[in-house]
Amino acid sequence: MKDFIEHINPRLKEFDKYELSRSHEYKVRDQVIKHFKLNDINQLRDKFEGVAFLEKTYRKAIALWITSKVFETELIKLDDFEPQSLKLNFFLKKKNWEIIIFDYGNVPRFKIKVETNYVIILKRDLYCFYYCGLLLAENCKIYYENYYNTELNFINFNLLKR
Repeated sequence: MKDFIEHINPRLKEFDKYELSRSHEYKVRDQVIKHFKLNDINQLRDKFEGVAFLEKTYRKAIALWITSKVFETELIKLDDFEPQSLKLNFFLKKKNWEIIIFDYGNVPRFKIKVETNYVIILKRDLYCFYYCGLLLAENCKIYYENYYNTELNFINFNLLKR
């Protein structure tokens, strides 16, 4: 929490804020219900793994949707996608990209991969996400050389490109 307060909280106003509505949640929920071949949300709630799966799917789907807005391309249709096939890495503009999502109060923690660019997204709550910026591969080289195959807490938000 200390790193979040020191490095991220002061920058919140610099980040693009995405305030979502219930319709975003319902679109993702409907795809999960369809995936499990259920009739409604109540049947999904009866399955513990169904609720956990919905939460993970919502997080990924919204991160892909925000990234689509940033890159002005369509990486996901919230009305029509296969929940199990959601991936947070993709190839676009001749580059490898990976989306890193982290929760409010924490700092992003991930392994740096050489020649990968990162989209950093902060999830404040169910309906509020922040696009923090892009960590480009050329800025990752220092981390990669010093922290090869090590998960690290990323706090250098000044390296992010808007």
